[in-house]
Amino acid sequence: MQEDINGDIKGEKQVRYLLAHEKTHIRHKDNLWRMLAILICCMHWFNPLAWITLRYFFADMELACDERTVRNFYEKERLDYVETLLAFTRRKTTMYAVAFGGGNVKARIKSVLAYRRFSIVALSVFIVIFAIMAIVVLSNK
Repeated sequence: MQEDINGDIKGEKQVRYLLAHEKTHIRHKDNLWRMLAILICCMHWFNPLAWITLRYFFADMELACDERTVRNFYEKERLDYVETLLAFTRRKTTMYAVAFGGGNVKARIKSVLAYRRFSIVALSVFIVIFAIMAIVVLSNK
C-alpha cells in the first residue's frame, strides 16, 4: 500500500475495491434509501428511537454493501478488501476515508471475513420454512 505525501491512494487494488464498493451502493440505490430514511427521521425528529433506528439503518446498509461487494471474491481478495478498508480507516484526512473507511470498521471487517455463501441445503430449508410460515399466517381459520 503506497501513498504519497498527501496521503492519496496509489494502489490500483485499493481503487478497484473502493469503486466496487461504491458501485454496489449505486446499483442498489442506497443513496435514495438513505435520503428517504433521513426524511422519515426528520418527520419524527422528536422521537429518539427514530434517530437510533437511523443510525443502525446506516450501519446495516454498509454491512450489506460489503457483503454484496465481496460475494464473488476469492479468500485472498477478501483479505485485500479488508486491508484496503483498514488503510482508508487509518487515513482520516483523505476524502476517501469518510466514504469507504468510515463507520464501525470492526464489525464490517468481521462481517467480510466471516462471509459465507448460502449452501443449496440452507437456502432450501429457508425457503421451506418461509413457505410454511406464509401459509400459516395467510390462511383463515
